[in-house]
Amino acid sequence: MSEVMKILDNAERLGIEMRVAGGVIECAPRGALPDELRRRIIENKTELIEVLFKPSEWTRKAAGLLSQVGGTDLRADLRFCFEERSAIAEYDGELSRDDAEKLAYHELLRAMERDGILASDATL
Repeated sequence: MSEVMKILDNAERLGIEMRVAGGVIECAPRGALPDELRRRIIENKTELIEVLFKPSEWTRKAAGLLSQVGGTDLRADLRFCFEERSAIAEYDGELSRDDAEKLAYHELLRAMERDGILASDATL
């Protein structure tokens, strides 16, 4: 078993969920991560991110919409809104990650259509 798989197995046995957000590995619940496991995560961060970060269908669709937006600042703001809405729906709304990203995608699409950023027939 690879070191990355050992880390993930150890975290699972301890009831620790790991995910990638903004290039950072987040562990929940906070404070439950033993120092030795934290050290191993840091040492294997790049490989862990490759295993943990697999963009969902809705994240890929949102990226497709955002690629049509002119202006780096606007695109970054819209990406932030998508990620924030998804996180709120997942954690506060207790939706699955996929359902939360689906909701955030459709809200992003509606907002872009409403604000004239995207033609109403461009649903990707």
